[in-house]
Amino acid sequence: MPLSKPRVRISVHSITAKLTWDNVPGASSYKVYYTLHNSSERINQLSVLHPSVVINNLTPETNYTAFVSCINVTHIGPPTIISFKTNAVLLMENMGSGTALYTSLPIENDDEKSLIRTSTGFAFGSSDTGLFVMSHFFKFATFSLGTITDKTHISIRLLDPSGDWSLNGFILQDTILHVMIENQTGWLNANAVYVAGITDLQDGGRVLTSSTDPHVRNITFGHTSMSGNVLVRLGINFVGYRQFSGISLHTSDETNLA
Repeated sequence: MPLSKPRVRISVHSITAKLTWDNVPGASSYKVYYTLHNSSERINQLSVLHPSVVINNLTPETNYTAFVSCINVTHIGPPTIISFKTNAVLLMENMGSGTALYTSLPIENDDEKSLIRTSTGFAFGSSDTGLFVMSHFFKFATFSLGTITDKTHISIRLLDPSGDWSLNGFILQDTILHVMIENQTGWLNANAVYVAGITDLQDGGRVLTSSTDPHVRNITFGHTSMSGNVLVRLGINFVGYRQFSGISLHTSDETNLA
């Protein structure tokens, strides 16, 4: 009995693409390979037992073609051919956190920034400036997300070139995250990781470490409405590091300001 073509669905980000399909009767495995659009040269080929695969290390804003075939013991079925274009990467401006580790002011020399902007995200820079937390070394970047007016709650969402930043459990794994309403609050601990020398200041702000959305952190300022520029300071651990490209800010009415 000839093998059918799989009905492939695709979810595309900037540097990854996920292909999924239903199990095909008679198939014992699947072959996936991909090329640049209008090219016959294969970039990579994958053999998988289950009906899904993630293609990594793609180039942003680039056209590709993927081929998905079913395999049984004796032969390979005809491929499903799907063309796609990866998304652009929109990177935020790093305001600093280099030699003055937690500054909210711009730093002129990029080499002094602990995290520097690349074509697909932020990576460790050449500066040694950083902080040891629980025996791990972190480097930091500071971002301005926009202005809020008379808000008691905000939500922040981390993004990376492949979509949402992966969060594990109730804290940001291998990530330190702080939030400040400029001229209104001190740095608020947004993931309940204690860092020596950093404390929540007199405003009484607190951060909720749980959320119905695992990619979001919700911050409440109690009964006090806050107005001002929202700054986020983010530190990543080199050992557990993955690139990030931005942070979106939502007020309690879900208006995106970033």
